[in-house]
Amino acid sequence: MDRPTAEDYRLDTRIDWVSLGLPEQAPDVILQEEIDDAWAYVKVKTCLDLDSLDPLSNEGRLALRAIKLRTIQQAYHRTPGYMSGSFNNLIKSFAVPGYSETKFDPLNPDQAFKLNLINENPQIAELLWSIMTEECKNNILAQMTGVDTPFSTIDERDWFYPHSYRNPGSGY
Repeated sequence: MDRPTAEDYRLDTRIDWVSLGLPEQAPDVILQEEIDDAWAYVKVKTCLDLDSLDPLSNEGRLALRAIKLRTIQQAYHRTPGYMSGSFNNLIKSFAVPGYSETKFDPLNPDQAFKLNLINENPQIAELLWSIMTEECKNNILAQMTGVDTPFSTIDERDWFYPHSYRNPGSGY
């Protein structure tokens, strides 16, 4: 799979990258750095070899989406109001007269560990979790529970030989 370029993202998204903190002078250079950082982030978090993925496969398409969302997230982190609005993903629900919205339950263990150990954004965390290798999932579950996965397994074998393989003269 080829790494996305800043030009790809400018054509593919309707995001005003400059408003997300990218400088107006040479913004493609900065955007490409963000894309490269997001590529590395997704690679580390999922333990996938992104270079060998087929971009048309389900796993490849989800990986590209995770890279794009992570790039946007990183660019958003550059904005001045990031700290004040960054915890919106942790709000369980909110209500005003005539309107209420349930967002995310930080007390739900299934959602909380994904949020805390993978990514603060539930959408990105869910994408990363869906394409993650079993080895990475086991590592995260071991971090969450404190119980390591075994390095070996026991495979039972039935070593009974059928009658036709017995030596007739041996008495067996």
